[in-house]
Amino acid sequence: MLKSLTVNNYALIKEIRFLPETGLNVVTGETGAGKSILLGALGFVLGNRADTTVLLPKSEKCIVEAIFLNFPQKVVDFLQNHELEIEPELILRREISAAGKSRAFINDTPVAQNQLKELGEFLVEIHTQNTGLLIRDNNEQLSLLDTYGGNIDLLQEYSKLWNHYIKERQKLTELQELATKATGEYDYLKFQFEELETFKPTDGEETYLEQRANMLNHASDIAEAGNTAWNMLSENENSIYSQLSAVRSVIKGVANISPELDALYARIDSIMLDIRDVSQEIGKISETSQPDNAELERINERLALLQMLLKKHRRTGAAELKQLLEELNEKIYAFDHSEEAMQKQVNLVAEAHKNCILVAQKLHAAREHAAKKLGPEAQLHLAKLGMPKAGLQVELGFDENKLGAKGGSAVVLLFNANDSRLLPLDKVASGGEVSRLNFVFKALLADKKEMPTIIFDEADTGVSGEVADRFGEMMKELSAYHQIIAITHLPQVAAKGNAHFLIYKGEEDGKMVSALKHLNPENRIDALANMLSGKTPGTAAVANARELLGLN
Repeated sequence: MLKSLTVNNYALIKEIRFLPETGLNVVTGETGAGKSILLGALGFVLGNRADTTVLLPKSEKCIVEAIFLNFPQKVVDFLQNHELEIEPELILRREISAAGKSRAFINDTPVAQNQLKELGEFLVEIHTQNTGLLIRDNNEQLSLLDTYGGNIDLLQEYSKLWNHYIKERQKLTELQELATKATGEYDYLKFQFEELETFKPTDGEETYLEQRANMLNHASDIAEAGNTAWNMLSENENSIYSQLSAVRSVIKGVANISPELDALYARIDSIMLDIRDVSQEIGKISETSQPDNAELERINERLALLQMLLKKHRRTGAAELKQLLEELNEKIYAFDHSEEAMQKQVNLVAEAHKNCILVAQKLHAAREHAAKKLGPEAQLHLAKLGMPKAGLQVELGFDENKLGAKGGSAVVLLFNANDSRLLPLDKVASGGEVSRLNFVFKALLADKKEMPTIIFDEADTGVSGEVADRFGEMMKELSAYHQIIAITHLPQVAAKGNAHFLIYKGEEDGKMVSALKHLNPENRIDALANMLSGKTPGTAAVANARELLGLN
């Protein structure tokens, strides 16, 4: 519910703090006093567009803040999905600078205007004669039937199946587009694949080839250096191995006397073994390091081909060429088996559509059951609102070939106001009649729809007397399920409020501004008397006001 609405510098409102209560809140005031401006400020903080024309004065910033309590689960889900703080109080704020820059906040976190608007739809529903036109919309009428008939779970089941069907159908479209595209590219893909398959790139190949080419280019130098090192290590008379052997012979005779020398003797023995191994390895390298012009030519050719392929395919190494080869193979495989994949996807789409049809039929049957009850019950309420001869009938059709997000049902509301022929609502109903119908539907859905606050902006226009009294009673009944804020000109409706607010014009600094007052019991009598007979009500008007309030 709306705990408070604070408005600063919005049109004729310099500063107002509106504190509605639970139950039925009524807002009254003379025409032009600012009731619609207050409603506009609420719409602004709920995400509606605004511009600098709402600023008063133009040099000051406009700030509107709304605080909500006891909000529904949908609000909690929204806050979690958008990673916003969840507090006991939900604070929405909009600001607009003199330069026209608008900012929005949810619990002091900056958000986009569309996020504020999306959240606002879970918190407040504003009903005017214009919003009453929404019941002429097919989807709105289906939503009405589903809420009235308790079909929400079935609708959610269908929605999941429908979304799955849409995804499978999109996959089929992508496969079809891919097949069309691949037909033109197949030969080129095949050429690229065969070229790379013939080359057979391997991971790190470029490094190996470069190293091997470098060795072949310096084979003579390697062989010469190897031979020299081999002789120095072990082969000539003064080799390192021979000299270490002589050293070992000198130490051998005394090694068993000195533990230190014994250890050194063992180390010399180990070094000699290492030198022998190193010498043999160098000798092998020297023997095998022979110039091979044929191999060098093959390596240079492969390196050149590798560089050409890397440049052609815009890759940085042989490993990436290998990966590209695998990707090309997958694409060619997919094309070669596209008909099989296509048929499989066609079957999945058909199965998903069949499942949608089955649940859509169940949903349609539930809607038909609700439609049979909705018409007669709505007629009873219309009679109470001064339309005793009004007729309403809900006509439904079903076409499994025209499934949509809400099923396969098509709905038409047939209506007459004076016991005449039933015709489509949009052909025969006036704005006032549509407004009353919409009000009736809200009454029928009062205990079924989760909406914390409902605002009626002069929904009772054009009625009086007993019908006006019945409007007030129905709003009072609605307030048992929702917080109701009713902007009204009818004293019969105003008298039913749990709280009564008067909006009026006053002068401040030579300018007319709107102000708001929460009326106490005595003030309410005066306000109702004024509504009944004007600014100077007589004793009869005061007595009538007291009677409306149940004070006589």
